[in-house]
Amino acid sequence: MHPILLIVDGEPRVFHALRRTLQREQLELMYAESGDDALEQLVHFPAAAVLADEDIPGMTGTQLLAIVRRRWPDSVRMLLTGRAGVELADEALKQGQLSRVFIKPCDDAELIVAIRESLQQRAAELSGRPPAAPPPSGLTTDTDTPTHAPKMTLGSDLPLPDMTLPGKLPLDDATPSEIQLDGVADDEDVDALLADLRRSLDDLAG
Repeated sequence: MHPILLIVDGEPRVFHALRRTLQREQLELMYAESGDDALEQLVHFPAAAVLADEDIPGMTGTQLLAIVRRRWPDSVRMLLTGRAGVELADEALKQGQLSRVFIKPCDDAELIVAIRESLQQRAAELSGRPPAAPPPSGLTTDTDTPTHAPKMTLGSDLPLPDMTLPGKLPLDDATPSEIQLDGVADDEDVDALLADLRRSLDDLAG
């Protein structure tokens, strides 16, 4: 698809003359006869470039191109003006509202070259823009990537709880023969307990 050039002029014959001048250029030409008509067309068909005459119905060409700059900043904005409007056009050019200014009557070859160069510069600027910044760290735009709840892992440097039983050696330091739980009798106590049980049984049998 060729870039769109919108020509804004109150006289259709000017558009037809420009169309004949630009017929060999790879452009899609549109025409608007007033500032309001131009803005309405741009809403539906954003143009790569707008060439407006200073004297158009509804507003001046400078005012129109100032609006175009705010709403479609990527568009090339070119103004056709008579010598009486050169000072005003030069000021708008310095402020960045305009890309080019042509003084009427302008040379056809000069107009063609200027439009061609402006569109080539626009295409180069658009293609040379850096890609969009990546999302902040920790975020992802891949909707296919499953998400998981964060894992809670105990670090190896965390202190282990004290497993030492009251009055006994720590488990890590004691040998099996040294491990003794509270409430369990030693060998002499067991022998005495068994002797008492035997005596009790003998008394019951006798």
